[in-house]
Amino acid sequence: MAWASETVFSQKAICGSVRCGPPLRIAKPGHAGADAICEEPVELMDIYPTQVDLCGLPTPEVELGGQSLRPLLAGNPMPDGKHDGWRGNAISYNDNKRLNGLDRTIHTQRYCYTEKADGSPSEFIDYKNDPYEWTNRVGDPELQNVVADLRNKLRGRAQARRQSVPRR
Repeated sequence: MAWASETVFSQKAICGSVRCGPPLRIAKPGHAGADAICEEPVELMDIYPTQVDLCGLPTPEVELGGQSLRPLLAGNPMPDGKHDGWRGNAISYNDNKRLNGLDRTIHTQRYCYTEKADGSPSEFIDYKNDPYEWTNRVGDPELQNVVADLRNKLRGRAQARRQSVPRR
């Protein structure tokens, strides 16, 4: 599982080359496939809802902000490699002191799209064709539909979680 942090550290320190950070390892007692690898991006905010779900605890009345990782732990990805019931992306934030706000990044298995605090596109990486993030393709006309889709997903998730976004 790739991991995205909801912190205000430098983006390249958190979301730099070869994905976005340290792997997240979860061991579930009695769960077969302990060496299974899942490439879906996840967030730290997903850990508590996962614990609540796996332990059979009552769901808190407040919005948890994350999503249970149970679908990923169950394995059995669909033919396209995706897991049914999983959002397929993770968001991270970077403090942009120059623009006095937060840059936002959305990560999927294949792509990484970043926009600056003012909403302007900053970076678009295609991990399949550029696993070491050498080429920023944010202005590539052939990929504008993908960039637009990721921009809409990023803004939609950020708007839905506006309450959990760090404030200055």
